[in-house]
Amino acid sequence: MADFIKLGDVLSQVNWSTVTEQQSFEDLPEGFYLCEVEKAELKMNKAETNMQVSFTYKVVEPGLAEAIDDRGNSVLREIPNSVNRKIFKHYPFKDANGVKRFVVDMVKFEAPDTPGEPILSPDYFMTEETFPDALNCLIGCRIYIQAAYKESNGQKNCWYDVVGWDRAEKMQLPVD
Repeated sequence: MADFIKLGDVLSQVNWSTVTEQQSFEDLPEGFYLCEVEKAELKMNKAETNMQVSFTYKVVEPGLAEAIDDRGNSVLREIPNSVNRKIFKHYPFKDANGVKRFVVDMVKFEAPDTPGEPILSPDYFMTEETFPDALNCLIGCRIYIQAAYKESNGQKNCWYDVVGWDRAEKMQLPVD
């Protein structure tokens, strides 16, 4: 019979001084994460002022970060505790530029065996009739997401960018 972890054992591992009303999930460290699309939906934003596409990605393999080895070479090292983490990415449709940024990222979805060839062409995102089906086609697809931090007005923010297989291959990320 399997040993089960007791509730008290798990509760004793929590650093309770870090739990606050403003508690949120921490962003992932800088690096590259192989993810699978769990959810892709067109909906209104929280303020209900604009449409947006919201993605939920699940990290399926340990993330990889660039590091410098003892000889000064750039190498990839695994980021621990990153598998099964979620990444949420939203594309606001405030104007034509927002839609364009979204479509540019959507054509980065490529089959690993045909890097550089999008799974869906921009045509699939041009009409209300094909748009929902195009989003559904992306469910279960895998793609790299790059987490990068940028500072603005003294505050550090995490940005998640989609990385196509073609670019991932050139960066020597695992693509098989």
